[in-house]
Amino acid sequence: MRRRLRWLLQAVKALRRASIFKNRSKRQPAKGSPASDRPSGPELIEAVFEFLSGELLPTLEDHRMKFRTLVAMNALAIARRELEASNNLLLSQEDAAELARRIRAGDVPDDALPLLKEHVAAKLRISNPAYLEKYE
Repeated sequence: MRRRLRWLLQAVKALRRASIFKNRSKRQPAKGSPASDRPSGPELIEAVFEFLSGELLPTLEDHRMKFRTLVAMNALAIARRELEASNNLLLSQEDAAELARRIRAGDVPDDALPLLKEHVAAKLRISNPAYLEKYE
């Protein structure tokens, strides 16, 4: 219990020190958004990522906890990229399902291959950009 409480206090301190909370009064909210929308989702993800990588990970000696922290950091990175990409996928789920149905039925559109390649590349830019870099 004390260990968890100590970790939580460290997390709060790190978030207070994080750059997104410094000079909040000097930052101007984006047009059309109220000031209470700060910090944004990507900023919160970045703050937690910085805490895990800069404050927590260097102090861990247990290999299992290090691994779990790295997994959490990877999940945060995926979430951040997904928020940043927000609707950059070429095909919606419904469009992809319809294209798959047409291909299975033998009705393959002329632009199917380049469209699918770009769609998969967009998904890889979110889930694992390092994998995509090997093939671009």
